[in-house]
Amino acid sequence: MLKQQVAEFLGCSQKTVERYVHEGKLSVRYEKTPGARGKPKAVFDEQQVIRFKQELSKPTYLSIPEVVTELSREDLLPEDKWGANFAEC
Repeated sequence: MLKQQVAEFLGCSQKTVERYVHEGKLSVRYEKTPGARGKPKAVFDEQQVIRFKQELSKPTYLSIPEVVTELSREDLLPEDKWGANFAEC
């Protein structure tokens, strides 16, 4: 698969595909096209791209942070600093 095809298949930009290569998430090889001038074409293994898309579609689970429901002045500020900041309370 060529870079443009990979980008279309993954639903992202070609720049994002380049970033995946740079991050080591996708492998690429470069091939010269017979009779073509210019830079070699970036070619991606179709099976690897398919597996990578499956990985991208897996849900990511994040831990839920502990919720603090009530705070006291001591939790927010050391006692010796109360006067300067809470004088008007």
